[in-house]
Amino acid sequence: MDTLFVFKVYLLYGLAFFAIFFAILFRDLKNSQIAIASTLPILGAFG
Repeated sequence: MDTLFVFKVYLLYGLAFFAIFFAILFRDLKNSQIAIASTLPILGAFG
């Protein structure tokens, strides 16, 4: 495979995890009824 193509695929893959992290980080989880809501930012940080 072309090295540049593989780099772009991994770049998009990594950016998806950053998007998930920031979506969880800026979410108001104080009134959430999800049992694991307090640990979601940690899970988002470590993917």
